[in-house]
Amino acid sequence: MSWQRIYRPKTIQGLHLTNVRETLQQLMDKGQIPQVLLFAGPKGTGKTSLARIIGAMLNDPANEKVVDYQFFNGSKPKNNKYVEPDFELNFNDRIYRGKSFIVQEMDAASNRGIDDIRELKERVALPPQDGKMTVYILDEAHMLTSAAFNALLKLLEEPPVHAVFILATTEFHKIPETIKSRCSVIHFRKADHEELKQALRGVLEAEKISFQEEALDLISERADGSFRDAVKMLEMVATDGQVNLETVESILSSSVSHDVTQLLTNVLDKDEKAIAQLFEDLRSRNIDEEFFFKSLLNYLHLCLLQNLGIKTGKPFTSQKISHFLLKELSRVEFLISPIAHLPLELKILELINRASSGSKGGGNIEPKTKTSQSSPVENKSSSVLTGDSQKLIKNWSQLLAAVKLRNITLEALLRSAKPLKGINGTAQVRVFYKFHKEQLENAKFKALISECAIPIAGGVVEIEYELSQPPQSAELKESNEIQDLVALAEEVLI
Repeated sequence: MSWQRIYRPKTIQGLHLTNVRETLQQLMDKGQIPQVLLFAGPKGTGKTSLARIIGAMLNDPANEKVVDYQFFNGSKPKNNKYVEPDFELNFNDRIYRGKSFIVQEMDAASNRGIDDIRELKERVALPPQDGKMTVYILDEAHMLTSAAFNALLKLLEEPPVHAVFILATTEFHKIPETIKSRCSVIHFRKADHEELKQALRGVLEAEKISFQEEALDLISERADGSFRDAVKMLEMVATDGQVNLETVESILSSSVSHDVTQLLTNVLDKDEKAIAQLFEDLRSRNIDEEFFFKSLLNYLHLCLLQNLGIKTGKPFTSQKISHFLLKELSRVEFLISPIAHLPLELKILELINRASSGSKGGGNIEPKTKTSQSSPVENKSSSVLTGDSQKLIKNWSQLLAAVKLRNITLEALLRSAKPLKGINGTAQVRVFYKFHKEQLENAKFKALISECAIPIAGGVVEIEYELSQPPQSAELKESNEIQDLVALAEEVLI
């Protein structure tokens, strides 16, 4: 049997999440376990384990009087507090291993229709053959259809006295408000670093396996807040009666801290060749691209917090650079790519090109700030609009020709736009894609276009872009150079 099944929590005190443990302990002390519960939180944080614990606790002989008082209106016992279930009992052990009908688990992703809920209602009507209470778990409850949710409402509002319902979901926002209002909600969260390490230590001590703290740190980082994933990885790397850093790095391919700092060094040095070589090395070592990307962002975020004095340690970069790189790199989308790490690699090379075009020498990559030598049309408040915007609109083709001599790709973006009218020195232009609008409003490109417009308009004009719905394909026939606007949007426009 795998470790994740052997070492799942058996008691409330054995739960690893502090907030969940404290909430359940309060309910036990009051002698009141709600009949309808909603467990909401990420995968691998203990939702199913807790449901089984509750099922065992409600059926444990030590809690019979409390159950009678709460659910069957019996005489109030002197001690109306629930106690932890004894899993040494064969009955409770079967519940723990998922071998008892006392706890029935239903996958709502596969049984999501109204007929499935009707069948559930028929089953719920029958009292348990063993024990006093039956616990029904609806896993991934957010997958139920609207009709199924409606059919479930009455059952949750007036459940049979012998039944407890636990809805579990990883997407709390998809649960209808009418369902939430009938549930007692317990929020699970991702485990923090120390909670994961404590859970891993407990497994290793039970298995009598030696370990290095640094190895547990890497596993906890890679598990992303999931106890289940952390234990699975621990079992994978526990070889020869020990867990060491070298084995974890080798098996989980998680030794990327040096790669992250080396990449940032190359970025700050604007060394394109070294950057390309580093990504080629990551591919040859089969480093998971999503893990590397998260490691890079986490490291930059740590630098930002260190600069702000929130975290201790010496930051690798300045606050300004950390903030800039976080903002830029967080926009990277991991689409299906035939080459691993390609989206991140292209984005970083894009930043290098932008920095290089702004300065001939070296230096750090930082967000550019306006200088006193910026174009007179960059700031409307500091310029007098002396040009004829209507004339610019009428002679739009001349502007396209002038811009094309300076930047062919920028001219292509302008050609895909539609000039509307000129009013009081301002030319209004309609664009159809958010990406195009963002690029045309880029300070550098805006200045270039305005400079090209001055001879045509007879002075300085302001160009405003408004976003509109994309036109029909027939309206784009005039542009021979733009066959695919989506492809253009993917081009690096720097």
